Amino acid sequence: MKKGQYQHANVSVCAKIMAPILIVPSDIFNAESTYFRIDLGSLSVKSHLQDYQKSIDYKKVYDESKLYDKYVF
Repeated sequence: MKKGQYQHANVSVCAKIMAPILIVPSDIFNAESTYFRIDLGSLSVKSHLQDYQKSIDYKKVYDESKLYDKYVF
């Protein structure tokens, strides 16, 4: 790649990841004993991609939020 020629690749992401549920018994030798149930929840990720416009001189843009893709958790 020559100096001044830059490429930008972006990937659109939309994912929901479910975490495991842990079961911790208070007494491993008794099937009737109480237990702790720990739900580790979920994680959602979504991307908001910025559109590249040839008419904009990106070297003069001072607001960084207009330069980069955004990912929402």
